[in-house]
Amino acid sequence: MNLEHLDEFLEAKNNLVKNTLSSYKTDLKQFSMFYKKDISELDSEDIESYITYLLGKGFKAKTINRKLTSLRRYVEYLNGSNKLENKVALYIEGIKVQEDYYIDPDKIININEFNRIAAQAKKANDKRAIAIIYTLGYTGVRVSELLQLHTFQYKTGEVTVRGKGRKFRNVPIAEELIYHIDEYVKERRHKAGEPIFMNERNNKVMSRQEINKIIKRYAGQARIKKTKVYPHAFRHLFCLTLSKDMPLDEVAALVGHSNINTTRIYTKRTKEELKRSLKNSLKAFN
Repeated sequence: MNLEHLDEFLEAKNNLVKNTLSSYKTDLKQFSMFYKKDISELDSEDIESYITYLLGKGFKAKTINRKLTSLRRYVEYLNGSNKLENKVALYIEGIKVQEDYYIDPDKIININEFNRIAAQAKKANDKRAIAIIYTLGYTGVRVSELLQLHTFQYKTGEVTVRGKGRKFRNVPIAEELIYHIDEYVKERRHKAGEPIFMNERNNKVMSRQEINKIIKRYAGQARIKKTKVYPHAFRHLFCLTLSKDMPLDEVAALVGHSNINTTRIYTKRTKEELKRSLKNSLKAFN
């Protein structure tokens, strides 16, 4: 396929980031080496053949979709700018990609990493941070729910929080978590009924940013990538941990998911964990 209008196409897209333009150029040159007919003759069978060709080269579905997008943008440019005598009568669709059955390990924390973060907070004797880390890890609450907690609630072993969509739910508080919150409340000398997690400067409820900053500080000290440590990562860890011994609908109820499919996303394991489980399961065939 002749790419005589490639430079003009890239110039027309010069408002895009450099990496995107580079991808367009690479993808289109690859297609031109595969496709030997005139671009105006392009049809759905050609696209199917190209997809098969790319799969044979070992490209993954997401990369193939990127390459098809590059081709679609180029065809739209040619059609829209009247560069062809005969327009391409084809809309190039991407292939359907099944949702990954595993989660990227760089997007979640594991139990070992949770314990290392908590250990750093303990080393600093930062009782507020310890209470925050354990509350997030032991309850799976959202940050907005964490900041609702008051001193009159936690000692009962259960707290009521307001989640998304103005839905209220009861959250169990483990004995170890009661201990860690108690240590912080005693040190700070909270007044009855005050929010638990207070700003030390002005006695106001902490902000999301402050919670995130504290977590990342101790994650850094624990030599864990800060990009994978954020408050919601503790919610993922909570769901994943409970799903190993508890039905998914019960996990969903505990974290306030109205749709169990949302909980499924939270309980995905890493590819390596799934490989180990598969290996153990397949032993039954021997």
